Amino acid sequence: MARRGTPEISAGSMADIAFLLLIFFIVTSSMEKESGMMRLLPEWEVEVTEPINERNVIQILVNDRNDVTIEDEPVKMSLIKTIVSNMILNETNNLEWPENIAIQKEELEKLLIEKRALLQAEPDSKNAELAFENAKIRILALETFGSMYQKSKHVVSIQSTRGAEYATYIEVSDQILLAYKVMKERAARRKWSKSWGELSKEEKNILNIMYSSTISEAQTVQGQQL
Repeated sequence: MARRGTPEISAGSMADIAFLLLIFFIVTSSMEKESGMMRLLPEWEVEVTEPINERNVIQILVNDRNDVTIEDEPVKMSLIKTIVSNMILNETNNLEWPENIAIQKEELEKLLIEKRALLQAEPDSKNAELAFENAKIRILALETFGSMYQKSKHVVSIQSTRGAEYATYIEVSDQILLAYKVMKERAARRKWSKSWGELSKEEKNILNIMYSSTISEAQTVQGQQL
């Protein structure tokens, strides 16, 4: 009896199968999303850059061990927002913390005139329109809060070493943004006895102007340990 030959396996469709499997894994796989933060950028203005007084810079560092320091002092993550908000407000007039200067109504009125003229010169400019609206809100803020409305000359500087984890850096940034929220909530409670969620749009705009964020994210530095 003649022996039967071993049947051959057709590999002609393997490429198609592999291609279908590749599509399946691409469709069903979930991409990991990076953490991020929403920030309201300040209005653009051309102005002369002044030297920054050392006392006005709040230095925050994340090191290789993911420890956080404020002005070279180690702090817990949960305390960052409280410490930063207290330093910015500087209600005790600590000479080593950022200075706050009184706002004069004459200066705000002059600013309003300048922004109105700019808007009239560039009526279709969104930046000019925003600057004019903010100038009006500043005057309203002064009329509402009086001497409580001051200009803080602070800058929050965030740095990290090369070995610091990205997730820790983002968490620190979020805590700093929460510091500004703490200041707004405190002012809302003091003036209107309201929480942030209970405020009108106009009231929120006033507080956003009064406590606008000034954050500098500097380049990485050499590794440091606490």
